[in-house]
Amino acid sequence: MTLIIEAACKQLNILQVEADSTKFDSLDEDVKRIVEKIGIIGLKILELEIPEHFKFVLYCLSQENPIQAAYSDFKTQIEDLNEDIKPYRIQTLDFEGRVDFVKQLIIHYYVYYNIETELHRLLNEGSYEKFIEVFNEIPNECIPEILKIKNNKGQTILHLAIEKDNLPLAIAIELLKKIPEEALSIQDIYGRTALYLPITKGNMPLAREILKKMSPEALSLKDQGEYTTLHYAIILGYDHLAREILKKMSPEALSIQDIYGRTVLHYAIIFGYDHLAREILKKMPSEALHLQDQKEYTTLHLAIERDNEPLAREILKKMSPEALSLQDKTGRTALNWAIEKGFEDLVEKIRTKEALSI
Repeated sequence: MTLIIEAACKQLNILQVEADSTKFDSLDEDVKRIVEKIGIIGLKILELEIPEHFKFVLYCLSQENPIQAAYSDFKTQIEDLNEDIKPYRIQTLDFEGRVDFVKQLIIHYYVYYNIETELHRLLNEGSYEKFIEVFNEIPNECIPEILKIKNNKGQTILHLAIEKDNLPLAIAIELLKKIPEEALSIQDIYGRTALYLPITKGNMPLAREILKKMSPEALSLKDQGEYTTLHYAIILGYDHLAREILKKMSPEALSIQDIYGRTVLHYAIIFGYDHLAREILKKMPSEALHLQDQKEYTTLHLAIERDNEPLAREILKKMSPEALSLQDKTGRTALNWAIEKGFEDLVEKIRTKEALSI
């Protein structure tokens, strides 16, 4: 906390002095309890025994709704601050500068201690209208900092809002309007970005709204099972959404393997999404066709094993001759599988391509 507050002070050119521990003893018990939370450095910042400006920081932190206090109630408190009792080191700050300083302290306090905000609480209570009212009071430039604050499940307010089954779509869209693109890359303790949640809940309208704002880089992120959101969309049967994610995803991200070693092309084949599989194949780097799952199947092994000879022929066209020597756990190559399945035309094509590597 010390470094965070010192950094905030540095930005505002506020000098520091040594703290006098006797000044801490002069605080009443309620205020002392809060000071203990944010550290004696709080008294160093403003350089008075009980700085009037710092009192209002404590006032905000002592409220049930600190952020709301900092962005609405607190403004009146600052306006009432008498010029004669302002700490001299911040007398040079204008009104907005003092208000911004306090807001900064409040936000850093939450981020550092990983304490959920009243915004989290309003969502848990289902008070969605009040949530948006409070959220809209926060200036756009402060939103990225607010979105770093997580509850004990590692959820930002965005994660938590999306998790709510009864959250009106209009409220979610209004929330998304103020959220910067980079915030959609924030992951919870399970590694999930905001897009994972509506996919797992089958909320396609919300998933599409989030996807519109999400960067290709964010779509490359994996959860703790090494799944991308495209893996999820395919596994859960949302092939239409999967195609939309695919359009925005980078070719390199299609090489990502889950904990079972499967790429998204493996899953498209497993679940029989031939059209989607062909779209993935077009965009996928040829090197990714060498990748093998936990059974050591390449996607060519898998297509043949699943009796999908037409798709197997298309994979073969893009696959390098060297990859045809890859064996599964039973020691079978794609050629062995094609012979076993009786795919004579495919057998001939594999042999022709194998000859190129000799």
